[in-house]
Amino acid sequence: MLMNTVGNGQWDIVGNRTTLFSKDIGNEHRWTIDFELTLRRRWTFYVMNLIFPIVLVSGVNCVVILLPVECGEKMSVSVTTFLTLAVLMTQIPEDIPTNSDSICYLAVYLIVEMTLGALSIVLSALQVECHHRVSLRCSRT
Repeated sequence: MLMNTVGNGQWDIVGNRTTLFSKDIGNEHRWTIDFELTLRRRWTFYVMNLIFPIVLVSGVNCVVILLPVECGEKMSVSVTTFLTLAVLMTQIPEDIPTNSDSICYLAVYLIVEMTLGALSIVLSALQVECHHRVSLRCSRT
């Protein structure tokens, strides 16, 4: 019945139903047509543009604490992953429909990851500071 529909990048039409009602009101005869569409959201866009990058950055966020202090890029990787998570956090409201009844689990996950990222930055800063303090002490003696 829906042969003349135009495709959509976010939705698939799973089913449809058309119901015709007739009603006599006084001397008039009125018709009512109800159209019901069953839609399914396409998930590949969200996996490729939101979930996959978030999982990758979260993995880097967890591994950054294992970088040796001597490599010199420990802080820059920590800050970069934190800023990447912040940018991804701003992308969620643009791509996911807003709803005030519930909170998106992906947003909650990103908030937890950003908290871990902030903790990683603090711990990395303490590691770098302790390393340079010890190396300064060693060079003086």
